[in-house]
Amino acid sequence: MKKMGKDGNILLQVFKFLRDNEEGFEEIQEALKKEGIVIGEQALRDLLNKAIQEGNLLVRIGERNKKFYRVNPDSQFSRSI
Repeated sequence: MKKMGKDGNILLQVFKFLRDNEEGFEEIQEALKKEGIVIGEQALRDLLNKAIQEGNLLVRIGERNKKFYRVNPDSQFSRSI
């Protein structure tokens, strides 16, 4: 089994938080803080964008261009959480 690095562990926490929900960036960042995970805004945005590109997250643009993230039901992570 491949060992996950720091980014993988952060993404796993994001996926656990989202599960069947759709949340905005601020809500995701706050949930990570509650879990004791501190990550800069740009680093988190980069991580979320990478997960979108890899097909693990889906994004919807809402009012005022706010992004809402959810787990892609077809991704490998949705089956592992």
